[in-house]
Amino acid sequence: MISRTGSSKGVRGFTLIELLVVIAIVSITLGLVTPVFRKTFSDIQLKTCVQDMVSLIRYAKEHAIVKNTTLRFNLDTKEGSYWLTKKEQDKDVFRRLSGNLGRRYISPSGLQIETKENYIDFYPDGELTQAEIRITNPNKKSLTIFLKPNIGNNIAVSENEE
Repeated sequence: MISRTGSSKGVRGFTLIELLVVIAIVSITLGLVTPVFRKTFSDIQLKTCVQDMVSLIRYAKEHAIVKNTTLRFNLDTKEGSYWLTKKEQDKDVFRRLSGNLGRRYISPSGLQIETKENYIDFYPDGELTQAEIRITNPNKKSLTIFLKPNIGNNIAVSENEE
C-alpha cells in the first residue's frame, strides 16, 4: 500500500522499465533462434521424406520377390509425388496397387526431387533398374538415393551439401 506521504510499505513488483527490458531481450533471442529452427525443420522434412521413399522402395523390392511379380516405383518430379504399380500377368501394363501402398505419396512442399528416370522396376529375381534420386531442401542440403543392380544391398543414401 502507498501511504499518504507517497512511500510504499511491503509492496514489491517490477517497474515498467524492467518489464520492457525483459520483453526486448526475449524478442531479440527469438529473432536470432527462429532461422535456426526453420533450417532444422527443413532438414527434418528432407530426412523424413527420404526415409519414407526408401521404405517404399525396399517394400517394392521385397514384394516383387515374395509375390513373384514385377513392381514399379513411379516418380513425378514436377508434383513431387511417388507411388507403386504392379505389372499385370502376361501384359506390359502396370496398374496401381490396391490399398494404402498404392496411394500417391506427396513430398513436403519446398523439397525438390530430381532423377533421370521416372520409374524403377523391381523384378522377381531381386534385380532392379539402376536409378539415382536426389532430393533437395530450400537450404540447398540434399540427399541422394542410389539404386544399383547386381549388388547385394543395392539401395544406399548419400548426403550432399551445396
